Amino acid sequence: TYRARHRHAPEWQGVIDLLFFEAWNPRSGLFQLKKLDKHVKLLPGADHGEMTATVASIQKLLAACAAPRRWDAPRQVAPELNELLTEAKQVAFHLSDALTLRYFSHIYERPQSTRAI
Repeated sequence: TYRARHRHAPEWQGVIDLLFFEAWNPRSGLFQLKKLDKHVKLLPGADHGEMTATVASIQKLLAACAAPRRWDAPRQVAPELNELLTEAKQVAFHLSDALTLRYFSHIYERPQSTRAI
């Protein structure tokens, strides 16, 4: 994708934008966050409990990714990008835990008889 858009050697700004902040690139972090935001909101019970905090965290990350940036060297990229990726990792862990508790945990299921009637 980068080579199709740019006919010169890779530059930090372009590569990082493509990998993390490109809204229309299905492989970018921002694209994936937008999809998560859209689909998590559609889950039953997303408006209360643990999912509410997860939705808020996803939206916070989306806002952080939408901020304009300009990096001229890798040293400028590392701290801010590392912070964003760490936050994204935490959101992924929280989302995984919330989905597991809600949809894959049998703790809250009502007991059912296994006897044939």
